[in-house]
Parts: sequence; C-alpha cells; structure tokens
Amino acid sequence: MSDRRIRFTLGDEAWEIDLGALTLNDQIVLQRLASDRPWARLLTAFDEGDAEAVKVLLWAARRASGESVAYDDPSMNPRARDLSSAVLAAEQAVPAPE
Repeated sequence: MSDRRIRFTLGDEAWEIDLGALTLNDQIVLQRLASDRPWARLLTAFDEGDAEAVKVLLWAARRASGESVAYDDPSMNPRARDLSSAVLAAEQAVPAPE
C-alpha cells in the first residue's frame, strides 16, 4: 500500500489524492482503468510519467475532491505541458481548494 499524497495542478485548479486512503475496491477500479495493471505497476508507471497512469490518478484526485467528472470527459485530456503533479511529504499535504 502507499501512504503517498499526490497533488495535480492545472491552471488555477488543484486536486489532491491520498493513496493510502483508497479502499481495495477503489484500487481495483483504478487498475482496470489502467489496462489492468497491478497497483504497484500503476504507481511505478505514474512515477515514470506514463500518460495513462497520470490520467487515472488525476481522475481519482478529481473524484476525491468531489467532482463527478467522467473519465472520458474532455476536461480529462489537458495538454501535458499544462498539467503538473507533485508527490507530497506528509507535512505538505493540505486540502485542495474546492
């Protein structure tokens, strides 16, 4: 399991996800979206900048922030240069703006 938090930023919007707070069912859904990659491989792929892994975790972060955005929604397809992500240390993690 992972206790990492990830913050995604796109323009003036930001979303965070606490990977340690995900349930097993949450992880299974995310694995299926990521071409059935095992959870550890999904996280490794994210660390390596894999676009599919980034999109899956971005979608999860947006959903965790209360958005009901669909995975295939056009807003889930930003330009790579416009989206940034950061793995946060525990003391950096703060709730994303609503």
